[in-house]
Amino acid sequence: MIITFVQAVAVVQAIAPPAPPSPPRPPALYPGVIVSSAGVERVRFPVDLIVRGPEGPLWQGRVWVSNAGPTNLRQSRSEPGDPACLAAGISSFGTQRVNEVNVDLNQFNSPADPARANVTVRWIRPAGQGCAELGSRTVELRQSVSLPAGQTVTLNGDGGLVVELRRR
Repeated sequence: MIITFVQAVAVVQAIAPPAPPSPPRPPALYPGVIVSSAGVERVRFPVDLIVRGPEGPLWQGRVWVSNAGPTNLRQSRSEPGDPACLAAGISSFGTQRVNEVNVDLNQFNSPADPARANVTVRWIRPAGQGCAELGSRTVELRQSVSLPAGQTVTLNGDGGLVVELRRR
């Protein structure tokens, strides 16, 4: 009895266990675009961000804007106030000097303008100098803007707040 090669392969295939299922395809990657295994397109792009007050930059750096989730950053500094205020009997809580910047960026999810983003910047700063001007002042800017590639958008808020966004 002569077994041909083809017959031998057929016998081995018949008794071999079935092959395991293929793993799911990894997301397809394109520059700035990720397509998830569910077929949902996730867009992400870099933005150079500068937040300025009247005395100069409050925060600057590169952040990412995406429809996959928001970008949030917070920078905060709290320092004791003027010792003369404490000596005058003013509580230490009232003399704290607070400087804080909060930024929230998220893509607007507009099919008509995929570069549109919601921008929220909140700036908390000391009310003034000395015991007569204790407390803090808050400025908040909320705006939806289009951020085309290579373009810079400048937003002006109250109190000298300036937000500059440059999409890469």
